[in-house]
Amino acid sequence: MKIPALLTVCAVFFANTVVLASLAAAPTTLGLITGVVVNLATKDLLAGARIQVEGLPGETSSERGGVFTFPAPAGPRMLIISFAGLETKRVAVLVPAGGEVRAEVGLTAAIYQLDKFTVSGLREGQALAIQLQSQADHAKTVAATDTFGNPAANPGELLMRLPGVAVNFVSGEAVEIFMRGMGTSFISLMTDGNNLASSVGTSSSRDFQLTALDSGNIESAEIIRAPTPDMPANAIAGYLNLVSKRGFDRRGRRLDLTLGTRWTDFYAGKSPAKDRAQLDLITVNYSDVFSVFGGQNNLGVAFNVSHRSAPTLTDAVGGIGGAAAGAGHVLPTATNGLTSPLLRAMGSGETYAPTHKQNLGLNLDYKLGDRSFIYLRNTGNLNLTPEVASIYRQTTSTTAAAASYEPGSTYEWQRALPIAGSRSEIFSGQSRKKATTYAASTGLEHKFPGGAGLLTFDASYSRATTWYPINADIIADVTGVGWQIDRRNQPAWYPAFTQTAGPSIYDPANYTPRTYIRRSYRAPAERLGLRADLRRNLATAIPAYWKVGARHELDRREQDTNLENYTFTGPRGITPFLGAQFKQGAGHYGPFPFVLAPGAGGSRDLAERPDLWTQTAADAYNSVTSSLSGDARFAEVIDSAYAMGGLTLGKVRLLGGVRAEQTENTGTAYRRRTSAAGGTTSLTTLPPAQNAARARSQFALGQFTTTGNYVNVFPGLHVVAEPWSRLQLRASYHASITRPAVGSLLPTTNVNEETRIITAGNPDLRPYTADNFEVAVQKYFEPVGLFEVSVFLKEITNYSRSIDTALMGGADNGFEGQFTGYTLRQVQNTGSARIRGFEVSYQQQYTFLPSFWRGFGSFANFSYTQAEGDFGTTTFQRQLANQRPRVANAGLSYVGRGAQLRLLGNWNGRYYRSGEGNASVYSDPRLIVDFKAQYRINRRCEVYLDILNLTNEFNQTFVRDGGLKYNSQKQGTLYATGLKLTY
Repeated sequence: MKIPALLTVCAVFFANTVVLASLAAAPTTLGLITGVVVNLATKDLLAGARIQVEGLPGETSSERGGVFTFPAPAGPRMLIISFAGLETKRVAVLVPAGGEVRAEVGLTAAIYQLDKFTVSGLREGQALAIQLQSQADHAKTVAATDTFGNPAANPGELLMRLPGVAVNFVSGEAVEIFMRGMGTSFISLMTDGNNLASSVGTSSSRDFQLTALDSGNIESAEIIRAPTPDMPANAIAGYLNLVSKRGFDRRGRRLDLTLGTRWTDFYAGKSPAKDRAQLDLITVNYSDVFSVFGGQNNLGVAFNVSHRSAPTLTDAVGGIGGAAAGAGHVLPTATNGLTSPLLRAMGSGETYAPTHKQNLGLNLDYKLGDRSFIYLRNTGNLNLTPEVASIYRQTTSTTAAAASYEPGSTYEWQRALPIAGSRSEIFSGQSRKKATTYAASTGLEHKFPGGAGLLTFDASYSRATTWYPINADIIADVTGVGWQIDRRNQPAWYPAFTQTAGPSIYDPANYTPRTYIRRSYRAPAERLGLRADLRRNLATAIPAYWKVGARHELDRREQDTNLENYTFTGPRGITPFLGAQFKQGAGHYGPFPFVLAPGAGGSRDLAERPDLWTQTAADAYNSVTSSLSGDARFAEVIDSAYAMGGLTLGKVRLLGGVRAEQTENTGTAYRRRTSAAGGTTSLTTLPPAQNAARARSQFALGQFTTTGNYVNVFPGLHVVAEPWSRLQLRASYHASITRPAVGSLLPTTNVNEETRIITAGNPDLRPYTADNFEVAVQKYFEPVGLFEVSVFLKEITNYSRSIDTALMGGADNGFEGQFTGYTLRQVQNTGSARIRGFEVSYQQQYTFLPSFWRGFGSFANFSYTQAEGDFGTTTFQRQLANQRPRVANAGLSYVGRGAQLRLLGNWNGRYYRSGEGNASVYSDPRLIVDFKAQYRINRRCEVYLDILNLTNEFNQTFVRDGGLKYNSQKQGTLYATGLKLTY
């Protein structure tokens, strides 16, 4: 166990810190200044207010709830309190020797006198973010949930506008988040500083989806770019920390009721999916402070409940389903006679997902006394798709041979011949999804007398389950069709499509169903955490402190997969089972006929006709192998300890320390053994039941459990200097990791006795490790403004890839001494990468301008990321799949006369998706423009209107190298409007 030894080293470091801080003589007699800081206009209790005492070194900041504590020498003192956007206030106090003086400080600003009604909004959200960033000892970005207008249910709509962040939308919902170009496997998701369980449903992946979260119980979001040693180290890209609401954040009772509706223009006349007018949004937020058990204002309550409906539709066009994007074109060669690439498949598709989300949150904070309180925080999210989420898509495709096309075909005009391999395929699918997340934490915070320190205990639990009780599809086709594409004088993504020969692809009587696949997935995950932290503030002339702590975490995951394959045996024609026939591709193509989505029920549901389906030998065999191969369990225990300290030398703040983590993992999965005798493949000479038995025999060895462990050490150093007023220079170094993919750690094993190759997971796989460097310059403007430039570098090692080695003999070879001389194929650590870039951001409120113009504000940010390395492969690369190298945001706002108006733009540059060489696939640049408006009719009532994607931009595109269009997806313009009542 290496952690105690590391703590010894840390103790030496902090002993030196204490000695340095004690070089100057300590003050003779200290007293204590305590108090609370409040915004007089909004009644918000201000966290992060800057507290200074004139003539004394050092400073402090107010905590959540506005409270602060400042030790000071006895005698008359001048307290200086400042907060972004508010007027600095000076308060005279008399500090008693060995006693305490209390000051209640109310801050305001002249701008509030011009407002028709005063409530927290854009101005206050920006001010709080700027204040917390300036007071932080490490690099982070903070945003209140209403910073960019009425908060959406999905926090991705907020996060996408922050520097260094990109978000990927699927079916109109923000699903994936990227930080500094890296995806969710490199990001830690936390709530109130505790890791949050996550589930994607189809596997026990470490990735998380933003759709599982809800903004209802969130006060603010933090993007932490440079963590300190008291934070978990599993985040090379950074941390997303969601801060929950508290009753002590403001004074008095607050009750908000929001009612609203939303719709999209994509439904009008083009789709069988209809977004009917209804009440799509109901939210209730309540907070208050009570006096209980004989105390005074000692119980803070924050409660929220919400229901949100988000029917979304995605319309796609291009090469859909016919071939992967990288192989979607037939390219010219020296022998095939082509002069330009030809598209192999042309199609269109529609995905309709009527999602409903419920969120419930309850946070309780109880003050045991002036210096101690206990808390209980609960958040629950339930995301349902109770109706059928339907997928209808059509693809006309041909073979990958030049002879499949009429001579003279080009990229601009091509004609596919009516050969047997040229077919029109229709796909009808449906899925039901149930996703739940629950997070709870309870703990105790105790402040030592005289502001000497803080002791914290915290216990947390979270659970996430994503379940697809049904995910099914039916495919039908018609063959021998001829077709042509003409791009001349047509919109880039909507070329003219014409059928030229063969049976009509628009007639349902010509289609024959082929396959029916029914799947179900379930992947529950849960996390348990215990942590203790102790901070001691040193009563020395040089302000200093030390902090130590420990954390224990358990991460458990499961995955369960079931799959059934069937083959159609009935007659040609789908008319009796027709579910829809309509135009797709924004009305350019069709109308195509589609089988009713399986699972819809009723007489037209072809999946409910067992007499028309059978399991072939291959169907029965593959159903068993696919189901059992996906069943697994995984657990990970992480024990960690840290020691850190900080001191202030004039205008320079220093923070340094070390963290150590020990990780132990346990995985359980099937070991599969294949041979010709044991059933490597299905046999058509045997009935389905015997083929299923052949498949099950491969798993007769049962499930195996393996373990692995490793220890990592993470030093960190952060420096903040303020050489001139409101100018900060920051520099940070910290080490971090990204733990291996769960699928690579599981002992899933396939022993092929013909090839003598064993493919197996590797429980001893080590995490990616990274040395992270960051330098930033920040200039703060009065009254609310910030300009920042930051440069970062991440040196990543221990990437991984599949490597073949010869299996040695002996009982400890991992296979009970069996399979000596076989080739063992495992994912192993090798390779490195470098990710570097810069971020530029600006935000300001122009309250210094005269009259009407002082209500304006603006923000803009730009992020550039460059990746290079082998990334675990055998070749050097300068691009990483799905990394966003260029991301930008900009916005213009106006606040005044009861109105809040925002025009927002989000831009993603061209980025690499997949493939190599001329098969590389990219995404085109895209710009999303949104408009948001709020108007306060009176102090109690506000109306809002949001228009998202004003220009009807494509949300995703797939383009081959050289600009060859392959596939695009569009979700239309979204409208949302409603009423907010405040009591």
